[in-house]
Amino acid sequence: MSKLTHKDGTLIRVTRGALPVLVADAKVHLRVDHSTDDDYIEASIRAVQDDLEPPNGWLGRALLAGTYKLVLPKFAGQIVLPAPPLLEISSIKYLDKDGAEQTADTGLYRVLVGEPAVVQLLDGESWPATLDADDAVRIEYTAGYQALPEIIKAHIYLSVAQLYEYRSMAMAGAEAKD
Repeated sequence: MSKLTHKDGTLIRVTRGALPVLVADAKVHLRVDHSTDDDYIEASIRAVQDDLEPPNGWLGRALLAGTYKLVLPKFAGQIVLPAPPLLEISSIKYLDKDGAEQTADTGLYRVLVGEPAVVQLLDGESWPATLDADDAVRIEYTAGYQALPEIIKAHIYLSVAQLYEYRSMAMAGAEAKD
């Protein structure tokens, strides 16, 4: 489980999506026709996926359907959901003033699907009171592409190729120590 703490709360990747590209397709790109390196190629694909996806990846977008949890200290009129594109909100839970976990009524808010998606309180509604805690609000959702854009696939193939080609370069240039 990966997580990132930022000014509004903490984003946690609960489950990672499927491999963004197949090992077989990566092998075609690499021109590898044996299975000896399959585990290494799969690990390289996962490493590139981690380098791209939230919570710590530079692309800041979920690749294929994975589960995320945004943990906040309190509700806000608008809550931006990191790791677009949003597929579905599973639940919005909170700790009430007594510390008991509750589920927010879906009639209080709407989801503005965009880049990124926003949970917005409906006019005339108010969020329930919460416990004063860093994890008082927890939004669990699924995010990722239905079909991964070709430009992202191309980046993954190129990055995996670089990892495959130069996997022993660090060791080749190192000096032996006694």
